[in-house]
Amino acid sequence: SPILNNNLVLAWNASFDKLMIQRSLGIWGLGAIEFQEQCAMRLYAALHGQRSFGLQRAIESQGLLHLLEEHVSHRALGDVNLVLELFRAVAAEPLPVLP
Repeated sequence: SPILNNNLVLAWNASFDKLMIQRSLGIWGLGAIEFQEQCAMRLYAALHGQRSFGLQRAIESQGLLHLLEEHVSHRALGDVNLVLELFRAVAAEPLPVLP
């Protein structure tokens, strides 16, 4: 897929999504492609001193519960929109003061 090939893919649970992409490519006979993944969950979790963080819990902790009514969780497009809105909210926050 030219969209993914040699690009960076941001996904909430990147290792799972990378596996699903690779399996789907095989099922459809599209062959392997090279791409890098970045785990949005680990990035968000690190901001909160955690190793892992569920997407719904992250949405709740940011006060964005209304998004769960607008986007279907655990569906590809719904999760993409949830992660996008979550990161928009995080980016709008002031940076923490480090000791």
